[in-house]
Amino acid sequence: LYNFVTNPFTSQAKINYYKLVEATKMAVTALDEILDYGYDMQPLDANRKCIDDWRAIGGGIFGLADALIAMGLRYGSKESIVAASDIMRTIKEAAISKSCDLAKEKGAFGKYNWEYIKESPLIKSLPKALYEKVKECGLRNGSLLSIAPTGSLSSMTGISGGAEPLFAISYDRTTHALQAEGKFFKVFAKSVEDLLLAHGLHTNEITEQAIREMFPYVVASHDISPADRIKMQAALQEHVD
Repeated sequence: LYNFVTNPFTSQAKINYYKLVEATKMAVTALDEILDYGYDMQPLDANRKCIDDWRAIGGGIFGLADALIAMGLRYGSKESIVAASDIMRTIKEAAISKSCDLAKEKGAFGKYNWEYIKESPLIKSLPKALYEKVKECGLRNGSLLSIAPTGSLSSMTGISGGAEPLFAISYDRTTHALQAEGKFFKVFAKSVEDLLLAHGLHTNEITEQAIREMFPYVVASHDISPADRIKMQAALQEHVD
């Protein structure tokens, strides 16, 4: 999500929803095609039957915490929860719309049944036009979204994992080679490093305490109350099937 923020670290910072919709549709297409690509490689007939019956995929997000920092929003604040909900609603509607297009082109998942699906709270929450599109075209995929922790991806890219807040503003890491020498190196959250650079600062010129004082919306996991963590999760969950 960090890459979808335009004009980051300014008062004009916002999510580019056009890019987000296009990326979501591309992701749904890719994940659906992966089911076909791996179909004959499945070890059991039961695996193939599950694909035939449900065609479940699990598109998700990561970098939410960094995106909020780029927009000057404190993770867990009312404003951040509204923003996160808007992001996830957009992803949900784009994913469902694309799954409808694929169903029209290639057919719905095997156990698709409009009489059941129309009772889903998630389907009932859709805008009227999209609701009617599902009714007319069906869905290619029995489930579309699932927010994974993305532990390895987030470590590789330096971006916050899944829908979680920053683990820490900065922390010390090592490698197998450096560990043998007892050496560590400091890693700053990508968004925090970019924020400092945008203000003419460098990570080796400022303390974490000074960062918190200058930018009060920069918070890590231990700064956020459990209740606000749950509110954020709940806002996102409303749009995850």
